[in-house]
Amino acid sequence: METRTFHASSEWTIQYSMTCRSDTANFSIVTYHGDGSYGDLLENLITKRISKTQYIHEGGDWYLKIDGDCPWRVRVTGAGKPASTRPPGGKTLLAVSATGTMSTKKFTARADWTISYTFTCRAETSNFSITTYHGNNQYGDLLENLITKRLNKTQYLHERGSWYLKIDGGCPWPVTVRG
Repeated sequence: METRTFHASSEWTIQYSMTCRSDTANFSIVTYHGDGSYGDLLENLITKRISKTQYIHEGGDWYLKIDGDCPWRVRVTGAGKPASTRPPGGKTLLAVSATGTMSTKKFTARADWTISYTFTCRAETSNFSITTYHGNNQYGDLLENLITKRLNKTQYLHERGSWYLKIDGGCPWPVTVRG
């Protein structure tokens, strides 16, 4: 998952934790500058539990990429308002809904955009996955791949260009892209 771009002072902190109930799982957190350039790999490990605070000594616009296979929390302090001056969400670039598998039409996104989706099964759990692809058919990123009964999420992305999505879900799902 990518966070929304935020502006941080010259000194800021990232507090994070993840707790797994049974097995160990992957957890990683990476900082990126607002222009998309790599910042720092703060954590990348397989563990059952982690709780840590990292201190960052460089101000500017930032966003985080976080991946955790168990419930996790991240809190950034010393950061101001989000860097984007556009209204939250922006213009609707794509709105689709279905049950099953779909490859969407292409859309063009600016530097900051969002993908919002919900997934609701009435009875049993089912698989839901959503993957981004560049307009030239190159793989982008696997945003979600899990078995669940319900999901309601917004992902923040920070790379402009032409895109399309591949979505698969055994229960009804609507997906909206804004930017």
